[in-house]
Amino acid sequence: MDFVLANPEWNPENLDAITSLSLADDGYLSGWNSDSNEMGSAPVTDVSWNAAAAYAEWFSRRYLAGTGLKAALPTEEQWEISGRLNGAVNNAGDLPEGLKNTADADSGRLGIAGMAGNVREWCQDWHGVEAVDDPGGPTTGAYRGYRGGCWSFGGWPCQSAFRRFIEPG
Repeated sequence: MDFVLANPEWNPENLDAITSLSLADDGYLSGWNSDSNEMGSAPVTDVSWNAAAAYAEWFSRRYLAGTGLKAALPTEEQWEISGRLNGAVNNAGDLPEGLKNTADADSGRLGIAGMAGNVREWCQDWHGVEAVDDPGGPTTGAYRGYRGGCWSFGGWPCQSAFRRFIEPG
């Protein structure tokens, strides 16, 4: 909510401008409600890669300025390692049913909530067909990787090692 208030260009009410610049598609923040009391602790869904990257930059400026730290989307490698260490599901039978509020999602061993089966999570990498030795992955492409699957996909794409990709808009 704070991000959209501080960056009105990302408000879903500006969908025509956002889509005309190819920063998101027509489904961008389709479940969004600007009333933060109604949103509660529900995860934000239908976020474009561009909006997620803009959020990380905003978060760095707002909360990490002067610390030497920077928020960023994880690489696929970082997400997979975190998912495995956090105990994200490796067996489709371990997946809880339905979308969970962030307060109710399984937090895992590292305390990271909802890594598997809640909502898919964008990664920094462009998606390449083959794995690359460079942990940053390919430097260009048409698709961005995401991990964690989604509650509506069933269990198999929520496993830590499962790689998936879609257009960033």
